[in-house]
Amino acid sequence: MEGRDFPHSAPSYLEAIAAFRGGLSGKPLQGLYGNRALEARRAVLPDSGHVVPVHTNVRRFIKTGIVFLFAGLLIGAWMLVEREIGGSWPGPYLVSAHAHAVQLGFVMFLILGVALWLFPKPPEGDTRYRPERIDAAYWTLTVATAVRIAGEVARSAAGPEWLGWIVTAAGVAQVIGFAIYFWTMWSRIRPVGSHLREAKGQRF
Repeated sequence: MEGRDFPHSAPSYLEAIAAFRGGLSGKPLQGLYGNRALEARRAVLPDSGHVVPVHTNVRRFIKTGIVFLFAGLLIGAWMLVEREIGGSWPGPYLVSAHAHAVQLGFVMFLILGVALWLFPKPPEGDTRYRPERIDAAYWTLTVATAVRIAGEVARSAAGPEWLGWIVTAAGVAQVIGFAIYFWTMWSRIRPVGSHLREAKGQRF
């Protein structure tokens, strides 16, 4: 049908939405799920047919998050054995290490990586966003989170008191890492066309 042919096959859900909207309006595909379906397809599968790789920093965040997930699962499994078979409730240090590995190490790293991938590009002339700053945030968060988890696991086994200073420093470094990331990403948290549709009375 004229105006509804895609040189590159768009994802099925975009095609379905576009066809539905086009059928209701009787107009060629355009707008949010029309021509953008083609653009989205080209972003994923260029003319060569090869999938565009995810950016390095995005892969770092996501894969590191998966590593932290398995670390948290191992700690959680040990806590379960200690409670159900050993008959002793896990101490607060082990609980904290488990929570940080899963909730911060996995969940937050996944969120940061996907946000880095999907958020709009910084506007022209922006001086805040720099990939080097995202690098700094990644390494700060990764080292700080790993050190905090290891330190809390060690403290749960009656480690030396000076480990408390290490754990505290790692916690402060985590705050710094998040501050660097979100300060850098602030200009990318912006509307791309949505404010125009809102001005017309659309709600979504």
